[in-house]
Amino acid sequence: MGRDFVDTDEVFLAREHLSVQDYLRTHDEADFRRHEIDALTQSLTSPGVVATGGGIVTTQAAQIKGITPEARASIDPPTI
Repeated sequence: MGRDFVDTDEVFLAREHLSVQDYLRTHDEADFRRHEIDALTQSLTSPGVVATGGGIVTTQAAQIKGITPEARASIDPPTI
């Protein structure tokens, strides 16, 4: 795409040294969402494409930051 790409789960992993799944085993979702918003805020410091989990776009904090979800998909026809 010619743009920087950041995945908030990777930012979270680098900060917490735990995968999202492992983190949620010992912490509640609200705590995870706070960290996820921090990762999103860090990711928005420069123009580019930011990949997030689906739940982040439903949070009030993400809505305040003006996050606009966009989903794109392409399906290649099967070759026979």
